[in-house]
Amino acid sequence: MLLSFAFAESSETDVRKALDRYVAEAMTKVYATYEGEHYDLFGDVRFPGQKPLWGKAINTIESDYIVEFNKQDNSGSPYTGTLLVKHATTFYKTSFDKNEAGTAIQVKEVVYKKTVFFLTYRDGRWAVTSAQIWNSTFNDWTPVKTEDIFATLKCIDQYRP
Repeated sequence: MLLSFAFAESSETDVRKALDRYVAEAMTKVYATYEGEHYDLFGDVRFPGQKPLWGKAINTIESDYIVEFNKQDNSGSPYTGTLLVKHATTFYKTSFDKNEAGTAIQVKEVVYKKTVFFLTYRDGRWAVTSAQIWNSTFNDWTPVKTEDIFATLKCIDQYRP
């Protein structure tokens, strides 16, 4: 009986290490997309015939994500996990001139976000089963359509000078 308990403990440790590796590999790819200078420009036409109002946004992500590992007692997967990642979008002063907007340094608003991924261990591997994002503007959690860590968190800024 002692041997089977030691084996189960080792197996649980291996599953936990697999979760840490799975998340670390995904987050390493995500962080690589934020390297270097990057920003996004967007044009907003409020009324027909009006010149667009240009804005600049920069997306950032925090490096201190949180991973939780849980052992379940139910008949489903015996192991689950969660990944919580904090990130933000900083919006800068808008302008009717696109070039001026691209060089803006005056911050207009920062929208803080948190994304949580729910993971399950099945058939010897970890997989995301669902995800939600919290946005400080709306102060609410909403489901994320994709369940892929990289696709959800990669930097979407298009300009890379």
